[in-house]
Amino acid sequence: MTRGLIRRLAPAALFVPAVLMAGCESEPTGLRIVALVAVSGLGQTGFPGALLSQPFVVRAEDQGGRPVEGAIVVWTVESGGGTVAPSQSVTGADGLASATLRLGSSPGQQSVSATIGNARPVLFTATTPIVGSPASAVAVAGNNQAAPPGSRLADSLVVRVTDQSGNPVSGVTVVWSVAVGSGSVSPATSVTDAAGRAATSWTIGATGGPMSVQALPGSLAPISFTAASTIIFASVQAGAMHSCGLDEGGVAFCWGYNGDGQLGVGAVAGGSGPVFSTTRPAAVGGGQTFSRISSGGFHTCGPTLSINPYCWGKNVDGRLGDGSNSPTSSPVHVSGPNVFSALTAGGTHTCGLTPGGRVFCWGSNLEGQLGVVILQDPDSTGVRPPPVVPEFLLAPLRSDTVSRTWRAVAAGGLHTCALTTSGQAYCWGAGGNGQLGNGNSGSVLPEPVTSLDTYVAIAAGDKHTCALTASGSAWCWGGNSDGQLGDNTVTDRDFPTQVAGGITFASISAGIAHTCGLSTSGVAYCWGRNASGQLGNGATAAQSMPVAVGGGFTWTGVSAGERHSCGVTTGRVAYCWGGNQFGQVGDGTQVNRTLPAKVAFQP
Repeated sequence: MTRGLIRRLAPAALFVPAVLMAGCESEPTGLRIVALVAVSGLGQTGFPGALLSQPFVVRAEDQGGRPVEGAIVVWTVESGGGTVAPSQSVTGADGLASATLRLGSSPGQQSVSATIGNARPVLFTATTPIVGSPASAVAVAGNNQAAPPGSRLADSLVVRVTDQSGNPVSGVTVVWSVAVGSGSVSPATSVTDAAGRAATSWTIGATGGPMSVQALPGSLAPISFTAASTIIFASVQAGAMHSCGLDEGGVAFCWGYNGDGQLGVGAVAGGSGPVFSTTRPAAVGGGQTFSRISSGGFHTCGPTLSINPYCWGKNVDGRLGDGSNSPTSSPVHVSGPNVFSALTAGGTHTCGLTPGGRVFCWGSNLEGQLGVVILQDPDSTGVRPPPVVPEFLLAPLRSDTVSRTWRAVAAGGLHTCALTTSGQAYCWGAGGNGQLGNGNSGSVLPEPVTSLDTYVAIAAGDKHTCALTASGSAWCWGGNSDGQLGDNTVTDRDFPTQVAGGITFASISAGIAHTCGLSTSGVAYCWGRNASGQLGNGATAAQSMPVAVGGGFTWTGVSAGERHSCGVTTGRVAYCWGGNQFGQVGDGTQVNRTLPAKVAFQP
């Protein structure tokens, strides 16, 4: 009996190779498939064009109800216009085979048949709802994001359109537009898909603050998406009537007066109050990232992270260094092959320090502040005429006829000062108030400051100069009508005088008629003129000795401008205080601040 059972089963055990080799048999040899049974996938519902969530599964059985392996199942779309994949499948050891349907675009019932040889076919049906007219639209993704100004938001904006029964409606055109703030969307129009969804991407505007985009899905009510642009400041610099700062990635932002394009936003900034101003940070155009930034009188400069020099703003005397005297409201590259690790923007001129320690200057030279002379060719008798001092330079020219190597340079109002690598201070240009530090009333070439000290940092204001020794002692010289030298007098000084108070400083900054410094413990101090509250001590009286800036913050840097000051705390938050006629404090107002006010668009 056992031998007979083996003989009966032998053909069934051998049919699989025959089927696979022939490739055209739908029913294996040796066994008759008497039933094709639906296992799963019946009665599904999906939206037009969608892939059904479950495959159709059938099982092939012989006359004893046992699974048949190796049978070819043919799948055919019978109605609805969808597509089934695969069109043929082979049963496995369990007798199962499957296929998946992507529904057609028409609503209603759709069907697929599964057949094997002479077995009765199995019919699978699925239903796509009859979609009505668009009845509602909602935002499903992309709302309430935050990113730095000028950047593309991480998540797309997505809306979903449905009919009265909640079924998605495809083919609805959605129009996207910026409603509040600047920026752009792409694409500006999109069409809902089979799931009723349409999307766009949003690049928020260059100015910070709240912004919104409106989605208009056909004739339905508009949908609003909001976003906020935030800035994390690494540094900030106060200029004459504007301020600029860098975020942690080197992106530059400026605010305040923009009558000469010194904000670098590519156009005259739109803001409330006085024309040509904006009271909140706006991203500098051009797409550069900077390692430093310097806010001058009416222009701004900075080297990029790749130490390429750029300037923007007023240029009547060539202070932008691009070979012209045309102003620009966006960054232009400084002419010439030189790269600069530092740039300093003065009142009417600019200077740069190369990585090799050379100083170049350009712009106005009416007081000799560029430190350059042009040698003349000998005449026919072999006599060389006296050197020419140019009134201005449209492009950089090396300062100093002696091959000194410099470690720092600072451009002031009408003078310039620099430190050699050994710490010796030199100044040149206007000296009528003693700002050259050597008793000279003026010089067209660098002259040493009269001092027994060497310095590690130097800052040039309008008519005064300050420097720090390696021990953190602060020394100042020049004009002192408002106590900006900090020596507890209002007497001009032709030579360096020590700042009173015994404070150990880590950095120092000289403004128009006031000075600010940062102590090694992170306390900010200011002294000098205070009519607009630029000392930040809550008052408006001038101080001839350092007074602590109010607010109780610990600072990483402080900068003195014309009538205002700015600084960044250890928490990477920027504050400004003082004169605010043109919004240079950056808090969104034009109210003078006698205490630090938080610059807008920060967390």
